[in-house]
Amino acid sequence: MVRLLGTLAPFAHMEKDDLVVLAGRSEMMELKAKGVLFELGDSDPWMYFVVKGAVRLVAADGRERVINGGTREALQPLSQLQPRHYRAVAAMPAACLRVDVSGLGRLQPADATSQYVVEEVSHDEPGAGRGLTARYRALLDQGGFRLPSLPHIAMDAVRAIDRDDADPRDLAAILIHDPPITAKLIRAANSPLFHGLTLVDDCDKAIVRLGMKTARQLILAFAMGELFKARDPALRQRLEALWQHSTEVAAIAMVLSRELRCLQPEEAMVAGLLHDIGSVPIYHLVVEDEELAADDDALEELVARHRGELGARLLADWNFPDSLVTAAREAEDWWRDPAPGPDYADMVIVAQLHAWMGRPDPPDLPPMVRLPSFRKVTARRGLDPETSLAVLADARGRIQEARSLLAG
Repeated sequence: MVRLLGTLAPFAHMEKDDLVVLAGRSEMMELKAKGVLFELGDSDPWMYFVVKGAVRLVAADGRERVINGGTREALQPLSQLQPRHYRAVAAMPAACLRVDVSGLGRLQPADATSQYVVEEVSHDEPGAGRGLTARYRALLDQGGFRLPSLPHIAMDAVRAIDRDDADPRDLAAILIHDPPITAKLIRAANSPLFHGLTLVDDCDKAIVRLGMKTARQLILAFAMGELFKARDPALRQRLEALWQHSTEVAAIAMVLSRELRCLQPEEAMVAGLLHDIGSVPIYHLVVEDEELAADDDALEELVARHRGELGARLLADWNFPDSLVTAAREAEDWWRDPAPGPDYADMVIVAQLHAWMGRPDPPDLPPMVRLPSFRKVTARRGLDPETSLAVLADARGRIQEARSLLAG
């Protein structure tokens, strides 16, 4: 039991003696197919993990996720927020571990709405910044933070589009309750990126011109902007800078996808927009911790270390496709090469490199021409970095139009 606990993300930083104590508060549960592990809305002291078999998580709106034992996802606790946002049912005979983390000293609930956290403060690492990163690294590793939610009207619209009998009029009826998104869709339909022979002046016509699939991606993109807003001045400044970077990468990814005839342009746009979404809940920590807010190095170390996996967890929780979950997780893995053909993570990597080129203070980046992602994304055109920059220069107007649309 101690060895098993040590492999799970929330407890990976704990000492062996603490794991022994935790083992005494843990038990294995055997579930038959369709056996219920916990109900939607439950509040309890347990962390649950899938060890064998599979567990289906069912949200209130009917969305489902299946967590299989032995996968990376299974190292995280099921349904991290309290009260629980899912009903957990065994999809097949399953073995699950549950751990009582109440009243264990350093294992304490972070707050009424977040998952339990394990605090581990290092006393032998020099420097206040290292102590901060050690403390928050443990918190982030196990989900002790508030997860943002997507605007409900946008999610209602996406669910309407995903129905087999999707109809533009039904979608327009939902979006009428969100005038900003409606206005942005109409503007998009009349933009040089999507325009037809005549101007459209209502949501129904805009959706017809764009097509349901493109409308879906644009609605998600417009809704994302709300997650990058904040009242706190320090937080607002960080999120605005992150949003500017994300919209630039998204615009480049969309235009490159069109110019290179590689992947779906609007899907590439969303992948670019979401590639740093895992940074958002980390930046929100500065509102609660003045010491962390004052230490940019410690904060950026946390972002660099955790944004990929945290972003992937957020997108999986929001039921985004695996292709975009992978893009969020691996967008900074410059040398990734999982398959012969390109995917959206590859496109985001190339878009990021293009975004940084020519800047006065670019980060330390690898040579673009050596990256597998660049080779795969440009395979149809056989471009080198200089020529690909020329392609983007020719498309500068379309990139600016896309950025303008996304920025609102």
